[in-house]
Amino acid sequence: MDYGEKQANSRSKAVGHFVNSLGYFLIGDMTLAIESGEKAIEVAEDPLYVQFGRTTAGMARLASGEFQKANEVLKPMIDFAQKGGSKFGLLWANIFLGPALIALGKMNQGMSLMDIASKMIEKSQRKGCEVFYEYVMGKTFAIMETGPKPSIGIMARNIGFIMKNVPTASKKALEHFNRAIELSNEIGMRGTLGLSYFDLGLFYKSKKHTEKAREALSNAIRVFKEIGAETNLKNAEEVLESLR
Repeated sequence: MDYGEKQANSRSKAVGHFVNSLGYFLIGDMTLAIESGEKAIEVAEDPLYVQFGRTTAGMARLASGEFQKANEVLKPMIDFAQKGGSKFGLLWANIFLGPALIALGKMNQGMSLMDIASKMIEKSQRKGCEVFYEYVMGKTFAIMETGPKPSIGIMARNIGFIMKNVPTASKKALEHFNRAIELSNEIGMRGTLGLSYFDLGLFYKSKKHTEKAREALSNAIRVFKEIGAETNLKNAEEVLESLR
């Protein structure tokens, strides 16, 4: 970012704010993750470099439960790719836009994007993307199992999706969280390792599997301490304390 300011290099500034945004996301400060992501969008002069900021601003909006704003940030990434601008960032857009659309009641459309993301990962063998995909899928199915029920209108419009996915949501949530943990350990992604343990612990707590929740949360706390993720560490410690 300093180099970008001194040299009037918009690309350096955009990438700098993007990396800051990703860092804030991984330590759990979504407010600063959103601010830095939006700053990356603001300073980017090249359409391609705008996609950096959209990625992290979108994922942070999603993590904050701001589903419509996540949609507004991420949808242009898919439009950009479809209009021939570049497919850079398309995989990330699918990974984070899919769950936002599911939460907004466009369930089949959202899951279709996740299916596209899965095929893209299988083809490209991008394990870093796969970690986020598995983590996000785990959260998506966990919310289906334990979160607030959708309105009657949304349920009526998505009855086929609900009948297909909700009965197995608990099993799928565990499968995806455990896969995210396995992959994070394999390639050394400590940030997503901590997040996956944390959300797994929350899921076990909601299902009243107290001992399993304690184990997962203790692992999350260990990882958050190692990487200095203070916001996530505080949240995990509070949840663990609530189990005593």
